[in-house]
Amino acid sequence: MAFQKFDKERRTFQRFKCRLPCNLRTGSDVYKGIITDISPRGIFIQMSSRITAGTELHMDLISDGDEYTDIVAVVSRRRRAHQSAASVERPGIGVEIMSAPEDFFDLIMSLSRG
Repeated sequence: MAFQKFDKERRTFQRFKCRLPCNLRTGSDVYKGIITDISPRGIFIQMSSRITAGTELHMDLISDGDEYTDIVAVVSRRRRAHQSAASVERPGIGVEIMSAPEDFFDLIMSLSRG
């Protein structure tokens, strides 16, 4: 039996650590979360809500008083943290960016500069 080798890191873009509050909307439901890492194609959002993979959501986030709106993303994965590991690994969702305004990408460029 042949096995295919996969690279551990499949991301195309480097992710940048941050702590940015965000609001997520799926239909009429609204959730709050904290973005803990970000790239032009994906975001990890720390949150306890149970949004399932494949769900489309609309995001707004705030950084240094500037608001970034109309970010459309799809949930690609959900990370659950067992209570015994909650202090080490926080639950949340990974999302793939489908569309975003130009100023969102300017924000990522500013985060990359530190």
